Amino acid sequence: MKVMAVDDIMVIRKMIEKVVNSLGGEIVEARDGVEALTQLKLKANVDVDLIILDMHMPNMDGIEFLNVIKDNQKLKGIPVIMSTSEGEKSKVIKAIQAGARNYLVKPYSEQDLVEKILETLGVGHEHGIFSNCLGEALQNILKKASGLDFLEGLAGGESLPPAGEYFSGQIYVLGQINLFITMNMSRETAAKLMPLIAHRKDEVMSDQDMLKATHDLVAEVVEKAGAAMAGLKLQRDINTPVISAYLLKDSINLVSKKSSFILSRKYTVDELLVEIKMFYL
Repeated sequence: MKVMAVDDIMVIRKMIEKVVNSLGGEIVEARDGVEALTQLKLKANVDVDLIILDMHMPNMDGIEFLNVIKDNQKLKGIPVIMSTSEGEKSKVIKAIQAGARNYLVKPYSEQDLVEKILETLGVGHEHGIFSNCLGEALQNILKKASGLDFLEGLAGGESLPPAGEYFSGQIYVLGQINLFITMNMSRETAAKLMPLIAHRKDEVMSDQDMLKATHDLVAEVVEKAGAAMAGLKLQRDINTPVISAYLLKDSINLVSKKSSFILSRKYTVDELLVEIKMFYL
């Protein structure tokens, strides 16, 4: 996935870059419509899947830029998310009429942007909701076991250290939502969390026992997320035919970033960090 961020404010472009990277994508930046058109028309390697476009910019504003690309046979099929300020919601109608696929109202959060990207790219409304249900289930289970409030944040790039040993629980979810989920934590985090999750407080667990606890944790998280989806009457068919757990020597995943759309989140408290990645197949 390659996303072009067109905005004259660098802070916003960097926030978009962080979110896009967390989704396993690449970012192309432009400060205004003129620069964006130059990149799209003149650079053969700029082949973007989505444009996030600010309404107000110098040299060429968002509506003017949108009109130009919608008149271009090569560029008109690129979906566009238009962003505008809170006081200009009425201009959203103008943007949609000009060809914008979706819109964001500033100031928007990272989570707002994730949801709009998922929705606009057609990954599916249910995928976004399932991701939220999955995260909430993990937080609830971890809190119930440890008594700690794990805070959620988008995981830009690799959140776990590049070297070490990692416990990874992995599961395929098939049906109306097809994805591959990995839940990763360092040996240090597993050693503190798994005795609590397995109701073996104050015990030193063997690697085999911690692998079993990791297996059971990812299974419980997905089961509770599926139940939450069913309660919302948004998901009727979730099957989980394969569940496994591994002790890895580095923080790798078994699915290539090139073959899947990835959503990555991390949950932290004190020195504990659990990372969950969803690969949409």
